[in-house]
Amino acid sequence: MKKLLFTTLIAAVILPFFSSCQKANSDSSSGNISIIGQWQMTKMVEQYYVNGQLRGEETTYADSQNGILLEFRADYTFVMVSTSNGQANSPTPGTYIKTAEMVVLTYSNGNTETLKIESMTAKEAVVVYEYTSTQGTDVYREVERVYLTKVS
Repeated sequence: MKKLLFTTLIAAVILPFFSSCQKANSDSSSGNISIIGQWQMTKMVEQYYVNGQLRGEETTYADSQNGILLEFRADYTFVMVSTSNGQANSPTPGTYIKTAEMVVLTYSNGNTETLKIESMTAKEAVVVYEYTSTQGTDVYREVERVYLTKVS
């Protein structure tokens, strides 16, 4: 459940990159690609590092029973709905701000998340969320890549 909630938050942060971010090697300007509409997570790849060394990787695929659906609106608001074991959780609303390289999601509870865009087309995107913490002398880093498909 914790993983699904975290995935949901990550996906929400990622989607706004689609309308305003630019990738130098992209064939089209991502700044011209609208994120307005619904985006569905297809998979998430999580990598875990300790002191710079990869310690594990896990891939989670979305299906009809588990996943995240994000709806981005033209007024810079969004709603995220996560599904776990076939049950849709209460919608999570918030606002988003886009820059050339990232999107910042602010949830209705005041929490924020910043996502970087790795790649993007009008129909698909990959966004990245990184979290770093320390415990004693150890540095822990989690990198999540969320793969999204535009459904409407």
